[in-house]
Amino acid sequence: MKPWVLVLCLTGMIVAPLRAEAPKTDASSTQAKKESYQKQVEDDLDSLSKKIDDLRRQSEKAGADTRTRVNRQIDSLDQELKTAQNKLTTVKEQTTDGWEKFRASLDKTVKHLKKSYQKTSSKFTGN
Repeated sequence: MKPWVLVLCLTGMIVAPLRAEAPKTDASSTQAKKESYQKQVEDDLDSLSKKIDDLRRQSEKAGADTRTRVNRQIDSLDQELKTAQNKLTTVKEQTTDGWEKFRASLDKTVKHLKKSYQKTSSKFTGN
């Protein structure tokens, strides 16, 4: 029996329910946090996509051996980018309350993609 029902029975007066449960998080704040995170990841992935395309254009000007080696690495970057985009889609499809459990996986994928891009870029440019 809820505490306020018991009070009503004993006093015969209507009493507001007692707050026994913890306050819920503000849904609009959580939604805003989710949207901000999604925008940040979208921007990161768009930037990386452009960088990969630039790297692909640069490889076309390189010698045959370099172009072959770099194109294999670029193909790998494309696959990593697609994986990150798929994970972002999964995050977008989640409820306001459930999206954060997928965040760590997406963060790890984006971090790895950035590292892979840097590695490929530095090998190609010789830096």
